[in-house]
Amino acid sequence: MPRYEQVQDPEIRALLAQATAEMRGGNPTAAVRASADAFIRLIALKPALLESNLPDPDAIHHQQFPRLGAMLTSVDGRPEVQFERERFSTGDAITYLEFTTDTALREGL
Repeated sequence: MPRYEQVQDPEIRALLAQATAEMRGGNPTAAVRASADAFIRLIALKPALLESNLPDPDAIHHQQFPRLGAMLTSVDGRPEVQFERERFSTGDAITYLEFTTDTALREGL
């Protein structure tokens, strides 16, 4: 499993550390929100990630930003995560955290 400590960008690493702490502290909703914030930062550093992670019926879903109630969208060309749920489970938090951490490491951030 990828570890947030390996992420080079200090802002992304801090957000992933926050997500991990929130998840371990029993607040998976806050963990999902911190992971989403980290992913938005990833896009700011690597803009090509926006297009490749927007919902696309022809794309392989597990290779895109998860769609478990926190939906990545583009508003006037700017990334935004819209939350369709008020609460998230620990499983949801793990999924968003792992996906964001893996993406950051794969992108060399």
